[in-house]
Amino acid sequence: MTVFAASTVWAGRGDILAPTTWRDASELHDGCGTGVTIPRARGYTLGVPASDEAATVERVVNAVRRTALPGALARRGTVLDAVVIGYTRSAGGADDEGAEWVVLVDAAWTE
Repeated sequence: MTVFAASTVWAGRGDILAPTTWRDASELHDGCGTGVTIPRARGYTLGVPASDEAATVERVVNAVRRTALPGALARRGTVLDAVVIGYTRSAGGADDEGAEWVVLVDAAWTE
């Protein structure tokens, strides 16, 4: 199953290929901290300089922790971990400020 696919173009602009639709992160309602933890997070950089990768992953995951997403997932199961993907659409001279951070939160469903 593909959960994320994207292109990076030298001196151009790539695009996110999968998923094909996105909802804006602002719809996750910042400030809804529910006390649900994301026990583990790891990060991968795709064309993004990784000068302080661990701190960047923690900063990005903390932004997700403050939203309603972990609590919503925990209502149906257990939040397992998160994967942070640092993605830049253009190669050559891109920096962290131009990066997009994609966060995949893994959960196990209990029925």
